[in-house]
Amino acid sequence: MDAESVRELFREFGPVAVRRMFGGQGIFVDGLMIALISADVIYLKVDAETVQAFESEGLAPFSYATKGGEHTLGSYWRMPDRLYDDSEELARWARPHTRRRCAPVYANGNLHEGCAEPSTRECVYCAAMILRKDCGIGTSRSRVLDPGHAEQCGRT
Repeated sequence: MDAESVRELFREFGPVAVRRMFGGQGIFVDGLMIALISADVIYLKVDAETVQAFESEGLAPFSYATKGGEHTLGSYWRMPDRLYDDSEELARWARPHTRRRCAPVYANGNLHEGCAEPSTRECVYCAAMILRKDCGIGTSRSRVLDPGHAEQCGRT
């Protein structure tokens, strides 16, 4: 599945990043991975609250072969086939994962982003006004949401 088709399918979310990962692709909204693609099949992120909807449709979690046998990743489940033709219903299935509150800073120092509302700030490198999103867990780490700014500034 090509990246442009994925962006069109997930258009209800606004800008969507599609990144190559482990022989497949990850689908990201505001820095959060909400789905993965493997062998042209989309698997949506689930949790304890949303997995029942996938189970009731008879869908299965993502799995892949390893040297030691098959490994199942229970946090991503196959997307219902009908959602490939209905981006609005797809948004209802996938959107709960774009609204999650931030977890604490992970042990490796990485910060889970997604809490605070975007705000306009001055870039510390080039003084341009840019849209940023701060994590709301008491830290100053933030990320630039303006996709073209990194190319213009070269520092963020």
